[in-house]
Amino acid sequence: MAEVFGMTLTDLIFRRNGESDKEKEVGSDRLPAKICMTEGEKEYPYSELFRGIASVRAFLEKNVKKGERVGILCENGFGFASSYLACFSAGVVAVPMNTTNYSTEIDYITQDCQIQAVLASARLFGSIGDSPRKFLIQDILKAGAGGYKISDVKDDELALLMYTSGSTGKPNAVKLTHRNLLANTLSIVEYLGMKAADRMMAVLPFYYCYGASLMHTTLVSGGTLVINNKFMFPQKVVDEIVQKGCTIFAGVPSTYKILMSKSRLHEATSLRYALQAGGHLPPTDLSRLQGMLPQTKVIVMYGQTEATSRLSYLPHEFFGSKTGSIGKGIPGTELQVVDEHGVHVKPGDVGEIKARGDNVSQGYWNRPEETAKTFRGGWLYTGDMATVDADGFIYVVGRSKDFIKAGGNRFSAMEVEDLISSIEGVDNVAVIGVPDDILGESVHAFVVSKADVKEEDVISLCRGRLAPYKVPKNVTFVKELPLNAFGKVQKFKLKEGYYGK
Repeated sequence: MAEVFGMTLTDLIFRRNGESDKEKEVGSDRLPAKICMTEGEKEYPYSELFRGIASVRAFLEKNVKKGERVGILCENGFGFASSYLACFSAGVVAVPMNTTNYSTEIDYITQDCQIQAVLASARLFGSIGDSPRKFLIQDILKAGAGGYKISDVKDDELALLMYTSGSTGKPNAVKLTHRNLLANTLSIVEYLGMKAADRMMAVLPFYYCYGASLMHTTLVSGGTLVINNKFMFPQKVVDEIVQKGCTIFAGVPSTYKILMSKSRLHEATSLRYALQAGGHLPPTDLSRLQGMLPQTKVIVMYGQTEATSRLSYLPHEFFGSKTGSIGKGIPGTELQVVDEHGVHVKPGDVGEIKARGDNVSQGYWNRPEETAKTFRGGWLYTGDMATVDADGFIYVVGRSKDFIKAGGNRFSAMEVEDLISSIEGVDNVAVIGVPDDILGESVHAFVVSKADVKEEDVISLCRGRLAPYKVPKNVTFVKELPLNAFGKVQKFKLKEGYYGK
């Protein structure tokens, strides 16, 4: 991996897939005519991507200074990829922006990291205020430019500001260097064995670190991104997987819950991998997913924006014997589970996951106190609490902020959620701690169910399997849980709604 440091991710994609004499060395399946991306019926060869990158880079070099921040407000697709990768090539800092945000949230981001210009699609152009300057990506691409040229950028320079999900409030901007991007991308390509023949179905947004990593890894390996921006029609997603012979699909827990309940997912027989990250999918759901896709390797992964994307994975051969585990560190990344004194926990004890490697961020943009708290002594302290077994496999038990303290007993909401998820007919569940005059906090469960599941069904199961203080005092049935744009449950909204009653 060390031999590729010193270049940008864009340069690496070009060197592996570009119009150069090297194309004969890497094989005919990576000739410039190879398709890098599809959007519906439209296909884009790698050669067109490099022309698009060159066009945007030429524009940026005329309008933005090196090191300045450039916002990208665009749906997944050719326009996003060209603009995003051109920022790396030009030495400016890319700031992908959430396409579902209101203008006030976009204003927050532009002010928070002093964005100098925003490149936007036509549909989203009106969401940006008068400041900073805004430009239509389509117009930039039409202007054209010369051929691709290798960047003059150092690998320790800032490449990307990726905003966290904001599941507990205002998001922070994570600082990621060119080295971070290369390290994480190449590690993922290595452990998945990604190939030029792979076709990645992309439904996760590229402004999200998990979604961006799908683009990074697919293009570096010379594969094809199959863009689908219509996840509101789950069966059409499956239909396109079948039609285009996709070999890899990636989703967060809510992605798979929706597909398993609202599509004929079993038809997606071309998939060699179903990648699951971005949160905890209960073991019962993982087993159901594997049962629906018996020919597919379900790979559980774990990561954070602060680690560029990925920190660990569970090899498929351990899927049955280590169900519920996030596995071990990816190549080049070290993980430890430690107590409050920094000492390795014994198997079965609970501690915090910390990580180090070339994929770990420098810290947060303009957040010195939070940076000092999260990044200490060369380690990223994830805030995720976990146990480790005798074989070194890690099991997340919850976020440190997602523990409930009832009657002096501290426990993870995830334990209760996993049990309730095992009830037939339950589609989704979120558990929070709410004020209680006697216990301090009591358990309140919010359940999404498509069947005739009743409150007594939930409470009865929990009473038979959990300690009394872990049993929900109340169960509320809801049509849906509040999710952010990344598909993660926003528990702070559940608490706000509860406290407001």
